Amino acid sequence: MKVYTIWEDPFKGRAFSEAQMNVIYDSMIEKAEYPTFEGWLWDMLRSGVFDVKCGNQEADQGFKKRIKQILPILKDLLSNASSGSECERDDIYAHTLDLMYAVEKYLDDND
Repeated sequence: MKVYTIWEDPFKGRAFSEAQMNVIYDSMIEKAEYPTFEGWLWDMLRSGVFDVKCGNQEADQGFKKRIKQILPILKDLLSNASSGSECERDDIYAHTLDLMYAVEKYLDDND
């Protein structure tokens, strides 16, 4: 298994699996600058922001706990979306459902 260590804040010194790195990319990275996960990952490895190792090292176990905490927030966001305009509401629904799917898929893949 590949384990990526991040050397900059907010994750400085912590290690993540490739699946966890994909969640970080999906949720935190500006897609205009890095339209693909692979391009972002390669650039971060090349620049020394990340380090990758193969072996039995454990990825950050706290990450799974934190990602579980996101689901209730997303559900609240969906329930509160009805107060906006129709266009805003549809946009919130679409993005929230995408994030919920990504979180649930991550949790299913890593149980």
